[in-house]
Amino acid sequence: MELLPEMLDEAAREYPQRLAFQCEAQSLTYAELRCAANQLAQCLLANGIRPGDRVAIYMPRCVETAIAVYGVLKCGAVFVPIDANAPASGVAGVLKHCQISTIVTHPAMTRLVRRLIGATETALSVIGLDSDLPGLAKRLSWHDAGQASDADPGERVSPTDPAYIIHTSGSTGAPKGIVHSHNSGLAYARLSAQTYNITARDVIGSHAPLHTDMSTLGYLTAPYVGAGTVIVPESHTRLPASLCAMLATHAITIWYSVPLALVQMLSSGLLATTDTSRLRWILYGGEAFSLSHLRQLAAELPGTRISNVYGPAEVNQCTYYHLPPELLAAQTPTTADSVPIGQVWPETHALVVDESDQPVAAGQTGELLIASTTRMTGYWRRPDLNEKAFFIDESESSPRTYYRTGDLVRLREDGLYMLVGRKDRQVKIRGFRIELDSVEQAMAEHDGVSEVGVCTVYLERENTSVLAAAVIASDPGLTAEHLYEHARAALPAAAVPGSIVLVKELPRTTSGKIDRRQLQQHFESNMGHLAQ
Repeated sequence: MELLPEMLDEAAREYPQRLAFQCEAQSLTYAELRCAANQLAQCLLANGIRPGDRVAIYMPRCVETAIAVYGVLKCGAVFVPIDANAPASGVAGVLKHCQISTIVTHPAMTRLVRRLIGATETALSVIGLDSDLPGLAKRLSWHDAGQASDADPGERVSPTDPAYIIHTSGSTGAPKGIVHSHNSGLAYARLSAQTYNITARDVIGSHAPLHTDMSTLGYLTAPYVGAGTVIVPESHTRLPASLCAMLATHAITIWYSVPLALVQMLSSGLLATTDTSRLRWILYGGEAFSLSHLRQLAAELPGTRISNVYGPAEVNQCTYYHLPPELLAAQTPTTADSVPIGQVWPETHALVVDESDQPVAAGQTGELLIASTTRMTGYWRRPDLNEKAFFIDESESSPRTYYRTGDLVRLREDGLYMLVGRKDRQVKIRGFRIELDSVEQAMAEHDGVSEVGVCTVYLERENTSVLAAAVIASDPGLTAEHLYEHARAALPAAAVPGSIVLVKELPRTTSGKIDRRQLQQHFESNMGHLAQ
């Protein structure tokens, strides 16, 4: 296979009646998905889409997202998934930046598409709406698309050509369009299938929305091997009872999500009564997962493996760590027990460098640089960012191009990488260098804590900055003073937050990660109440 849509063709030939995608009551077999994708591709070609053009996928979580992905790919175009919850102005900005005039959507998005029409400068062609809207250049319904020929359009592009563009959440800066080629997408599908032994017998629980990089396990890896994917409906994403029920009802074998979803299921107490006999592997990524919660999870699911998945969206994934039983069985966390991001997977090289791009010795902290077959080709129409993002190592006879992750790591003696924090999350307070992620991790190890968000807040009246922590408690008797005592025992004095606040929930990006920018803004708006 050289191109991503060839995965679907192969799966449809080998497993025509096997479940491909399901969301609530709707489902598609691989034969049905291939037919529908071919029909959509024919509609797009008839609408003037040509290889290399960008097509937006703007819809809620539903099985039609899979048709859209492979329909766009089959006509040689580039799919651009867009957050269904993003404001119209943000969506319009993506359409303009990626020069998009055709959108694949869903009837449930009619109201939002109407708003989008008023926010864009270009007349849009839309596939997926049941009724006309003023200002559209052209409209087709899904029923109309289903009347098109189901012959494979046969459009060919190069494996190095763009296949999809995903945008960062913007929690730490302006969104950027990350361009992945057919090569990098196929490499991710291949390596993830190998790393987690994914086969056609598996059913993947896909918690992440299509516009985030974590969705690629369900949308790319599953078709690569002929496995099934169950898309978590939006209404279920934060309902632990519904998530637990899905594990049993759909006999999910592999679950992949941010830690939050797992903590919610764990805290609900429902996992103990859920039939998880088919669940063989839990993958988590995006954020750190406290060992205390990981150990509780392992106790609830003794027959399930747990793995930490690491990799910026720019490289899809690059390291993995299968948590060993002895670590999960231990009772008391120690510094040595911190969960590594693990080892690099195949077809991948890592460098850890200092601020002068010189390699650091094992055990020392530096920025992680990644060269991999899963690496992006670059940022869409942003040569300025591309210049900063890549490092070319010319020390060998064949120069190798690395992506600068911005993550600070150190290599342990056993060959495993430890994530220390972000370069942009490393701060100085009263002359001391502090890793905000390390503060979060230390505080999250308190038994009564579910989750922690830490940021810095500038106190203008004192011309200084303090650390502020927002904490979600799992123990109703937990107080801020308990947390101060824990922080003072676990952290250097300079790293103890000056303000600790118990909250019911933390602000989130649409991918489920903590929105630290919004958290900082909240603290800054209430800085008069902060105390050192």
